[in-house]
Amino acid sequence: MVRCFAAIELPDDVRALALQIRRAVVAADGRWRNEKWVAEDNLHMTVAFYGDVDEKVVSVIANAIRSVPVRPFVLTSPGFSAIPSAHEATMAWLSFADRSGEATVLASLAGSAAEGLANPPADRSRNFKPHVTLVRARRPLRLSADARSAVADLLADAGRISMSVPSVSVFASTLTPTGPRYELLEKVPLQRP
Repeated sequence: MVRCFAAIELPDDVRALALQIRRAVVAADGRWRNEKWVAEDNLHMTVAFYGDVDEKVVSVIANAIRSVPVRPFVLTSPGFSAIPSAHEATMAWLSFADRSGEATVLASLAGSAAEGLANPPADRSRNFKPHVTLVRARRPLRLSADARSAVADLLADAGRISMSVPSVSVFASTLTPTGPRYELLEKVPLQRP
């Protein structure tokens, strides 16, 4: 069995922005220093989580994603969200606008790609928002106004960053005491027009 998920890999400029946000938050609000920041190599945008599947099913999932009628698309307007709120955040996201709606379609169809194969089945019921999880707090924690302001300044400078999405990757996730390790299993190009 392998624990796996489908995700969009991040281009270098988006990964760099995520790391700048981390540094800005920690510098402005030291309480966030020891929270569970996602390791640089693990930053990604999940589109479907499949849970534990038989290793033979991975190629079936990749082939199902390959048949998804979604063309390459672009995500724009990076933003920052404290979830559920800045007053008691349990995580923070780098989010993007899905103006074409293709990311939402991709998440829904990639989730259904493993229907009946994944355990537990992928959750397609959520309202998909393209985002990269940056940090998970160990307990609800206030995100200071100084930290929010520092991030807003960064995003104002980075407002023109966009993220081209030419493919979806299927990863294995191995949980370890020091955090998850991800292994690329298959990269699936999105259909061309």
